[in-house]
Amino acid sequence: MKRIQRIISAALVAVIAFTMSACGGSPSENSGSSGASAGQTASASAAGPAELSMLVVGDNSPPDTNSVLKEIENKTNSSLKVTYVSLADSASKLNTLIAAKTLPDIFWASTISDAEQLKQNGMLSDLTEYVKDAKSIQDNLGEVLASHPLNKDGKVYALFNADHDYAQNMNIRTDWLKKVGKEMPTDLDSLYDVLYAFTFNDPDGNGKNDTLGLGASIVGNWNNFTSILGAYGIAANMNGLRPVQLDDGTVTTGLKHKNFLDAIKYFQKLYQNGVMDPDFATIPTMDSFGKLWNGKVGAFDFQCPGPTNNWMPSRYTENPVPTFDFAAIKGPTGQAAQGKIYPSYTPSVVVSSTCKNPAAAVKLIDFFLTEDGNALLRLGVEGKHFNWVDKAAGTYEMIKPYDDSTTNRNDGVFVYSDFIRPKITTERRTFNAQTKQGVEMADAMCTIEWPFIYTSFEADTNYGANLKTVEKEVFCQLISTKGNLEEEYKKAIARWENEGGKEWEQEATAAYNSQK
Repeated sequence: MKRIQRIISAALVAVIAFTMSACGGSPSENSGSSGASAGQTASASAAGPAELSMLVVGDNSPPDTNSVLKEIENKTNSSLKVTYVSLADSASKLNTLIAAKTLPDIFWASTISDAEQLKQNGMLSDLTEYVKDAKSIQDNLGEVLASHPLNKDGKVYALFNADHDYAQNMNIRTDWLKKVGKEMPTDLDSLYDVLYAFTFNDPDGNGKNDTLGLGASIVGNWNNFTSILGAYGIAANMNGLRPVQLDDGTVTTGLKHKNFLDAIKYFQKLYQNGVMDPDFATIPTMDSFGKLWNGKVGAFDFQCPGPTNNWMPSRYTENPVPTFDFAAIKGPTGQAAQGKIYPSYTPSVVVSSTCKNPAAAVKLIDFFLTEDGNALLRLGVEGKHFNWVDKAAGTYEMIKPYDDSTTNRNDGVFVYSDFIRPKITTERRTFNAQTKQGVEMADAMCTIEWPFIYTSFEADTNYGANLKTVEKEVFCQLISTKGNLEEEYKKAIARWENEGGKEWEQEATAAYNSQK
């Protein structure tokens, strides 16, 4: 991992040299900004639309030119070049752009350590003078802007989501429950019984053994495992296991949680008895979604806005479409729980120091945080993609052919909506009643305390990404092994420690204590 880190650092140095050459000064002389004067910015605006480039991360593949991007350009007097990449490819793509000296104007820094390193190397614009008059940024983030670790001493280098991420729901097909004669599961034992019936009792009635109890993929994220881990008191989110604090005060990997092996034994039971997707370790996220959409999966641990709102009904191939409800799965302690939700400083939205028009970049970000801007990103162009039925009540209708999710995403609808979000998103305003109830239910279960570290530290920069990979590989290995679980677990912990984990523990503990 250190070798990779040195390569990245070399790329950063190359970009700094490029920036200094382009701006005619050092990063310190330009205060970390692009070096463009107010006169240059005004001149660029008078000359026509501001040219801006963005790197956007998501699970879709929109064309480079689409109706939503065109409308954004019209609303913000900009000309946009957007590069869209998957979460799995985002880090390598950003590093490639850094090495090629073509850093985008606006992009995500996925961790605090990444953002801090970019700032220290003079690669981020100081946005202070631009955000002070940006109304939507101030309305949504004004009170908490200074709490971001990068925004110190009255300076603003990073923006971030004003709302919080959704917690997970165990989404259960209620039409299948009825067909197999089961009730909504309430604990780990009854969940297993339901998953077994969904797998072997022909819930779709086609006479074939072609269904699965639990759909799951860990390739893109950990969403599909958080409810069961939470039942064991282990906090996790889409990015992986949350750290834990041991009795002696050490902050360490969630692999060392006292209940981790018990959780693994439960997942082993699901895997080895064939009631969860046997390809969970390798199946791409979208293919895993497809098994749910195509009627092959009966339970799916995921943010409920997907299964019960965003994908309903056009993503589903069955007629009638499936029906769902949400299970609160209690664990050994008698609690159904997930990790507590803390402020979402990552991913951070940043503007590169090579951006020729940071004022225009901030104007664009500010538009994304407006009610109309977020509605455009989420629902598309009013009158083309959708019409409001009752805007105040949050009811709308999609216009054919854009009532089909694949079609509307191919024209830019939804695919950019997570780049930066206001406090109250269009999505939250327009949820159906069941999904609103599911979101409230999931939020109420976010009670597991865990050591939230928002300050950067060197060991996380050097080893953090690799240690997350190790955690994922260990999780998959232990679930699928037929060997001695305890012995393999000991070797796995030793691997984590030897690949930088020991240093990570020491510095993470110090960083967490310093925040107090």
